[in-house]
Amino acid sequence: MSPGAMGFDPARFAAPVAAELQCKLCGRVLEEPLSTPCGHVFCAGCLLPWAARRRRCPLRCRPLAAAELRPVLPLRSLVQKLEVRCDYSSRGCGRVVRLRELPAHLAACRYGPPRDALPAGRAEGGGQRCPRERRGGGGPEPGQEMKREALRWSRREKSLLAQLSALQSEVQLTALRYQAKFGQYMSHISSITRDLTGSQRGKVSADPRRLLHGGAAAPGARPAAGRSVSGVSVPAVTRATRSSRV
Repeated sequence: MSPGAMGFDPARFAAPVAAELQCKLCGRVLEEPLSTPCGHVFCAGCLLPWAARRRRCPLRCRPLAAAELRPVLPLRSLVQKLEVRCDYSSRGCGRVVRLRELPAHLAACRYGPPRDALPAGRAEGGGQRCPRERRGGGGPEPGQEMKREALRWSRREKSLLAQLSALQSEVQLTALRYQAKFGQYMSHISSITRDLTGSQRGKVSADPRRLLHGGAAAPGARPAAGRSVSGVSVPAVTRATRSSRV
């Protein structure tokens, strides 16, 4: 696998790998699988940058945020149990080991690159090195082991940087959303305030007391005692009504 690339090369596995264990973005076997809320699974190194840039599931089924992604540990464990060929199979190693056991095997594989620290065929004391040592099987070489460790850390660093970038983008997007919501709320409050102010002004202008002061009676209002209605005194009408009853 090339430095920085995510996913395992399907050709390295001893048996065909099911499509469910392959990333739909890179086409390789899942490495550090992450799941979207809609249930699709991709390599972490593939999905995180995608989510940060496009904010949508790669299969275009729904919007997506980096904070919604979840690791799928059962799938990771399943992939780690798959058998792969040794990296030095082209040198003659026919070993097939589980993926999780591969680093330990490579460190001790007798078909690994020869050691460069000593001249070929010579040991530190000047004597002859055994055939196993000449073939590089005397243990892990410091240079090769350091390169493998550097590669692992490089990939880990890129994955973490992708996660950090995705989270920063998510925070910025959330802040913009809240800012837009706040603007909408303030506009709504201002509109309600204007409506209430206009309603209060309308009530004051239509006050019945002002109408009475202007000489007109409000609809349904009873005439006051002593005042005339259509030129007839109210007390006179009352007395006439009582005498007719007697």
